[in-house]
Amino acid sequence: MHGKKIEERARAIKENGIEQLFCFAQKWLPHHPPDDETLARALYLELEDRENLVHAVTTGTVRAWKGK
Repeated sequence: MHGKKIEERARAIKENGIEQLFCFAQKWLPHHPPDDETLARALYLELEDRENLVHAVTTGTVRAWKGK
């Protein structure tokens, strides 16, 4: 019963960029008020984290193929 509502809510968040920003703010800056500055900082942190992850995976893959 609750599972269906949770899945529907998750799908709605996936479609709504503002909702995603609020999620990022809760993830990265949970003790800050959800104002424009916090949302901008949270977006920056999320994008940097993703970029770092891509770099780490790429580097690891290259090293694995080289045998290092």
